[in-house]
Amino acid sequence: KHDGIRIVQTCGKHGNGQQRAELAQELRGHFAEVAKSRYGKHIVIKLLLHCPEQREMIMGDFFGKLDKLLRHRDASQVVET
Repeated sequence: KHDGIRIVQTCGKHGNGQQRAELAQELRGHFAEVAKSRYGKHIVIKLLLHCPEQREMIMGDFFGKLDKLLRHRDASQVVET
């Protein structure tokens, strides 16, 4: 839901490095699914922008799924980021 993802986004944006890393570890393996979500795409974008050390792990989850993500309305914004 919208309210819940706003809280998670704030943790991703204003949390310290350890909190961001824990958030990324919780979502590990599910980034492609979350990127397709209307509200979930925002947390993936925040993690990509504010967690450069986790970026490779996030992008690795998109491996083999990029063509479908590019054609998806919400996920294409994540791939563009």
